[in-house]
Amino acid sequence: MAKSRITPEKYSGTTQVEHFGKLLNELSKLGTVISTSFGPLGRLKFLQTSQGGHVTVTSSSKRILNQLPSGHPVMHIIISAVREHLARFDDGGLFLIQLTINLITSASRLSIPNHSIIACYEFILKCCIDFFQSDTCPCRINVDISSIKTMLAFMKSILCTKPTCTLNDSEISHLSLLLIKGFVSAIPSPTSQEQFSLQECIQFIHCYGESASESKLLDGILIDNSFTLRNDRDSYTNKFQFLRLPDNTIRVILFNISLAGDPEDSLPENITLIATKDDRSLKLSSIAMERFRRLIEILKANHVGFVGCQKCVHPTFKLALETNGIFVCDRLSILNIGKVKKITGATVLSTSFTEIKDHHFGAISDANYIHINNKCFLNLIPSKYNGRNISTIAIISKDETSCDEIKLVLAAAINSLQQIVTNAVALCGSGCTELTLVRYLQQNRESLFNSAKSQVQLTKSKFFTILDSFQLSLIKIVSSLNQNEKEILTEVQHGHHWIKLSRSISDRCRCGMKNRNEIKSPTFYSPKFDEAIPVKSEVDIVSTSYYRSNENIVLDSFAMKINAYHVAISVANIALRIINTVSDAQT
Repeated sequence: MAKSRITPEKYSGTTQVEHFGKLLNELSKLGTVISTSFGPLGRLKFLQTSQGGHVTVTSSSKRILNQLPSGHPVMHIIISAVREHLARFDDGGLFLIQLTINLITSASRLSIPNHSIIACYEFILKCCIDFFQSDTCPCRINVDISSIKTMLAFMKSILCTKPTCTLNDSEISHLSLLLIKGFVSAIPSPTSQEQFSLQECIQFIHCYGESASESKLLDGILIDNSFTLRNDRDSYTNKFQFLRLPDNTIRVILFNISLAGDPEDSLPENITLIATKDDRSLKLSSIAMERFRRLIEILKANHVGFVGCQKCVHPTFKLALETNGIFVCDRLSILNIGKVKKITGATVLSTSFTEIKDHHFGAISDANYIHINNKCFLNLIPSKYNGRNISTIAIISKDETSCDEIKLVLAAAINSLQQIVTNAVALCGSGCTELTLVRYLQQNRESLFNSAKSQVQLTKSKFFTILDSFQLSLIKIVSSLNQNEKEILTEVQHGHHWIKLSRSISDRCRCGMKNRNEIKSPTFYSPKFDEAIPVKSEVDIVSTSYYRSNENIVLDSFAMKINAYHVAISVANIALRIINTVSDAQT
């Protein structure tokens, strides 16, 4: 009997590319779009569906993802994860997508089993988080929220990231100052029991104009209600004598029903009007007007000075209310009625037949119409007694595209301010954190392997291969920040992101925290190849706003960046766990 020959089966993953197929192709295309949009030097993207229609001009991850199709199931996972991150932080989407794509792509080229790469990624993630949370982390910065210069620098570092905003230095400084003022005004009193939410306390409206330097911060909310104004209403509220309470506030009541005498709103639900074709309108009118008369008496008795209605108010009823010192603002829409509810604290009533009680009323301190670049808004100023400090930033921009981008970066800035209030810590921006992390991983390779031996069960060479692959993923992101136009460097002692110029090295690092002349015997090297670069005696001073002074430091939100690392590595590991996908052939 012949002996059976047993041939050991080789691991099929000489490379992992065959396990991904179409996914790697889609990742490559998405990676190109994202990496070329990254940072202040990012290129604008003109996005339009194959069927035509609206053209979106943007470099923002949120708007890019809304326009790009995704055919592969893993692409759906990546996009969903990024959207969840943006819904929470409004920032860091481009960084998160790049890191996820780089980790998946680099892992596909390794001759190492996926489960080993996954275990190693999880270990590296823990090392990164421990590094960032350590008090000795060189790129971790305690933010002094009482320092205007520091807070302005924090805001500017966010506002300058989107070229589509078309903002110059003075406009960025002006918008940053408005955000800081709005932030300070929104801080609740120590006795307030309400949960502080900066996103609800600062709102935005848009007006067309010449320059963003004309943007304004206004107390209260602004409602674009121009279509309801009479020709003489320009200064109407300034002349209107509001019915006020003894404390000089204006009592408010809100309705989300029509007060135009419509059949469904003129009678209680348990009463049905039966009338012939000839006398229906006459009886309805008399019933409605009687109801209106009683409602006016109730409002007067309760000293109501402002009536807000989501729908339409009958002109006769409106005139009768205004004659009695009760200001009427109708056609608020479902969007504005919610804003008015928040600022006044009133309960929105769905019928005029219910018994009106004290808790149904709200209050404002004043109301008036204001003009911003030929556009008229109703300005409702909150009462100091309801504990809601709400303000509105009127954004002035030349076109809709820049306005949409400005709104996104302002929302990101507000979210970052909210995070700073919770935890007054930030990380160095402009790639300095990533290259400092790369320096840390390079210098602690041996100790990291000794810590990981029991967890990842890899040889030293394979562990170093995965570690180098992770570092290269970070270096690619930093390279895309410069759009590959300048060579990136890091420094042996402090790390950070430096730029090699034609004759020398930049005077400051990209985040602005480190000055080259203050470092004793600095040694710079390319983090990609670990090559030392000698420093020349003659120094070229960089003539850009990144390096002018410490007031121009660039910071990233600590919570945002930590979450981005968590999500990127978690999603990459999910992709590496997937070998086959099943989907409908039609999709």
